[in-house]
Amino acid sequence: MERSKGTVGGVSVLSDATIREGMGRGRLIKGGELARAVHCSYEFVPGKIYPGGLTESDKDFVVDWTDGAAANRRFLVHPGAMVWIRVREQVCMPNDVCGLWLQTNTLSRKGLLLINASLVEPGYEGPLSCHFVNFGKAPVEIYPHTALAKLLFVKLDREAAEPFKKVLDRYDEMIAGLAAHSAKSFLQVTEMASRLEAAREAAEKTIKERADTEFQRLKGQLDNDSQKRRMDESSEIKKDITDYLKKTFGWVAAAIVLFGLLNAGAQWVGSKLGGTDEAIDQRIERALAKHVVIGVPAASNPLPGPAAPVAPVPTASSSPPSPATSTRP
Repeated sequence: MERSKGTVGGVSVLSDATIREGMGRGRLIKGGELARAVHCSYEFVPGKIYPGGLTESDKDFVVDWTDGAAANRRFLVHPGAMVWIRVREQVCMPNDVCGLWLQTNTLSRKGLLLINASLVEPGYEGPLSCHFVNFGKAPVEIYPHTALAKLLFVKLDREAAEPFKKVLDRYDEMIAGLAAHSAKSFLQVTEMASRLEAAREAAEKTIKERADTEFQRLKGQLDNDSQKRRMDESSEIKKDITDYLKKTFGWVAAAIVLFGLLNAGAQWVGSKLGGTDEAIDQRIERALAKHVVIGVPAASNPLPGPAAPVAPVPTASSSPPSPATSTRP
């Protein structure tokens, strides 16, 4: 591989043309697309997605886009969420080339930050991964063609004396374990929010239950007080009616007794006096008979002269004249 013209102390950065030449010879990038070698770096796309905090028992434990049939798929990285993404391509680093694993401006402007930006050592062969945290306010969309990160290839002044020789044949399992043991969100914000929400719901439930219990207690107490008050009012009304009736019937009874006494007294007095009224009437009639003479015309005596004396007409209540009493002419 020829050294670029712009070198500093024997160190140079590979251009897009040099990267494509290396890809054509089976070096630098395996399983990649030449069109993704842009300017002075190569842009990687997602292969497998491992959401943070999920295990194999979870439904979305892994999202696999390595089968080539994921053109219309989408993955959302929610605010505060952490996610591990193993890229689709692999790298094959020469012993005299290292790589700088860098953030893309497109995702960083959306708040999705690459927190495992690092150095890819000379001699390393295998996949790479991105560890993202969404610090934005909105979910970030990831598609199969999204450029996740880019690798800047740096040509060393000579081959590394101790290049990377370790083979990572269980890379996916390692990334899955890292994702499973990480938090679902940065600083466990999502978990804290979930716990706070659960605590809020539990508090609301407790408050509601206590409020219902207190309401039922107060309602029962009010019902009892109301029933007692009604009973007291009813007793007072009954007592008032009873007292009124007693007073009313007491006066009536007293009047009846008084009337009975008066009636009995009158009968007693009448029985003692006997025929007083009848005797008085007779005396009055006799007095009138002495002074009043009722004249009757004498039709049978046409001759003039003094009229014959007429006896007084007896009344039904009068008694016959006494033998010692005679009428006067």
